[in-house]
Amino acid sequence: MEKIEINDIHEFIEQIESLDRNYYYRGESSLNFSEIVASAFREYSIPFSKSKKRIDYRKALKEYYIEVGHQLTELERDNFMQYAQHHGLITPLIDITSNPLIALYFACSSNYDENTCKVHAFNKERFIDLSGFEIKSDMNLNSFFLDNQFTYQIFVKLSKLPYLEKYKLLVKCVESLRPIMTKDSPLYLEKNVGIELDATFAQVLREFTENEYESPEIYMETLEKIFYKYFEVDFRYSKERGSFGTKIALKGKSPIFEVYYRKYLSDTLAVVILLAIQQQKNSMLDDFTKGAIGSYEVKSYVNLPLISIQPSVKFERMRAQEGTFLYQVPLYLGHPDTAEDFIGFSKVDSDIELVIKNKEKIFNSLGKLGVNQKTIFPDHDNIAEYLKIVQLMD
Repeated sequence: MEKIEINDIHEFIEQIESLDRNYYYRGESSLNFSEIVASAFREYSIPFSKSKKRIDYRKALKEYYIEVGHQLTELERDNFMQYAQHHGLITPLIDITSNPLIALYFACSSNYDENTCKVHAFNKERFIDLSGFEIKSDMNLNSFFLDNQFTYQIFVKLSKLPYLEKYKLLVKCVESLRPIMTKDSPLYLEKNVGIELDATFAQVLREFTENEYESPEIYMETLEKIFYKYFEVDFRYSKERGSFGTKIALKGKSPIFEVYYRKYLSDTLAVVILLAIQQQKNSMLDDFTKGAIGSYEVKSYVNLPLISIQPSVKFERMRAQEGTFLYQVPLYLGHPDTAEDFIGFSKVDSDIELVIKNKEKIFNSLGKLGVNQKTIFPDHDNIAEYLKIVQLMD
């Protein structure tokens, strides 16, 4: 990730204008936030206690719907998770915006004890849009790689990613899987190579990482070549199902994964990335079982494509903020419907981090440009709060 230091509003605008691609942005009010984490996965202080805990956002969403559902329009019900996020409930959604000045405002408009903050920039080419996926509760890592609709959607969208973005994602997956390549890893047992998926995929990565590669093309071609030493991938039309399909199998074995779709699709690299995602999930589960449950640290090293969720209707505040949502995918302990807690979630990383060095100065500059609480939160309460702050700073 590239880091760029920003000292005033002019430098910020110059950097934004120099970008050669379209980006989403997110402002964060402190440099101390080491990871981008959705509100559903954070710890919160318990009232009248020094302790902290995480909230079961699924339970909170159900209870919130019981309270307000009868007052909602059909569109608000169809976009209920986004509606809940909009009103401050914890969800797996992360607010992002197409307007860099809006992100800069959010970075500078809180946590006033610190005079530094940051703005994340995400290349839009990395995103896959899963707005149309109806059952959001199925968007999790627990059942990933079974013959389910979420995995199928990831596979199809992966195949459509630009070549360079596919390469970058694959590199991140391989790097995060280095621990499973060691012979003492439970996910790698040399005697099971060619017999079990985990051991065989670990062996593919061991052979692949023995060398360095001069270009993305050589990197991808070599990994694909080693992959085909151990795996078979069949892209063909199925007369039984009346649709096209992809089957993945260890050589000479029954398929370990099948997906079916309307149009012909042949993409071995998307298949390799699917396997890498599944192995990252298994590695996270392995880490959990090896550690003491009470001291286990929730992790976010499963690399997925960044997932955007565009609501079918934008609420007033979203229009003012030119906002949309990024979805962070959870991994639960046990089955998602019965799990009491989660043990991890997908990694959300930006392409560029703009480090803001003079928060107060830039906050005042944004006010002169008309980017303030009144314009970003166009409701009566926030307009009143904005006028109060203006009086305090006058």
